[in-house]
Amino acid sequence: MKFAVITYIFGKEKEILRKPLVKDDIEYICVTDQKDLKSSDWKIIYDEISQAKCIRDKMVYVKYNPFKYKDADRICVIDGTLEITKSLIPLFEQV
Repeated sequence: MKFAVITYIFGKEKEILRKPLVKDDIEYICVTDQKDLKSSDWKIIYDEISQAKCIRDKMVYVKYNPFKYKDADRICVIDGTLEITKSLIPLFEQV
């Protein structure tokens, strides 16, 4: 089974994209409109989401369309400022 965690960072303010302290066999993806955002732990996907009228609309778009960004069996959308301190595998296994 393939698992992914998706977060998003939009707008001009620089937010912190925290490094997961435990990664397991999960792909970490960050969707952003910031071309200069880099991470060695998160796969950065640049998407302006031009049809959105504001930052909030961009965040909602990612939340409701996570499978646009990753072909996985299960996806969890989180706030990227959260620090992942332990395995998220049990979260994915709860259905």
